Amino acid sequence: MGYTNHNTTLRTNKHLNLEERFYVEKRIAAGDSVTAIATVLGRSRTTIYTELKRGSVVQIRQGKVCIVYVADSGQLTYEQQRLGSFNTMKLGSIESFILWVEEKVFKEHWSFDAVVGYANRQCIFARNEMVCTKTLYNYLHQGLLGVKAIDLPLVVRRSMRKSIVRKHKRELGQSIELRDATIETRKEFGHWELDTVRGTKDKTDNVLVTLLERKTTRPFSPWQNGKVERSHRIDGERFYSRKFNSMESFLKAHSRYANRYNNIAQKVLNFKSPNQVVTEYFMNQKA
Repeated sequence: MGYTNHNTTLRTNKHLNLEERFYVEKRIAAGDSVTAIATVLGRSRTTIYTELKRGSVVQIRQGKVCIVYVADSGQLTYEQQRLGSFNTMKLGSIESFILWVEEKVFKEHWSFDAVVGYANRQCIFARNEMVCTKTLYNYLHQGLLGVKAIDLPLVVRRSMRKSIVRKHKRELGQSIELRDATIETRKEFGHWELDTVRGTKDKTDNVLVTLLERKTTRPFSPWQNGKVERSHRIDGERFYSRKFNSMESFLKAHSRYANRYNNIAQKVLNFKSPNQVVTEYFMNQKA
């Protein structure tokens, strides 16, 4: 069934208005396809599908529960969502947030994700006084920030190529998958993962190893997300690759590095630092 007598106009790259939503409601009720509706309105089918999802409500008709699209519901939801929308290119209105981000990156070596997550968790800035992580990276690539890509090592190093999992990996001991299932819950502090940073895995060579506490990391195996290996690689680039004149200078530098690392907010910890997680754990144990 076609509708030829309508007063809708083609408005490319514009939001649907209430009149167009009523038109969508009538066409859907009549059983017309999304493609036909999108063609008449001059919109993408994705726009129409999104609108149907936004304005769909549960109704009871003749004793049966059904989901129908209601134009008024779609318009109300749209208006509520628009309340939190603003022009993020107005850097002047978020200058204090940008300066705070640059300070965290330069002085404490935080990532954009850690900065935004920590600011949201601690309510340091209002919603209209800051931007999300993706917008910060857009600013970075547009050259609008004092921070450059070279200041964020993972940005210039990260490859967009799909990773390949090695099938025939040499096993040098008991599989990590055989550990107790209670460790996966991350409720108990004191379970560690060990990996070699420098040296070979034999009985005679001196090696440098690192320990990663499982409560402050994801409860998955290294082959699943590479958390341990990624952490060791970053440690190697930022610390272990340096040369030291004595063991004393090594220990002092290591203490400073560990203190900085353990006080950086991390996404995996819900934007808390490892020190905060450990402190809260032992406080709860005492309580």
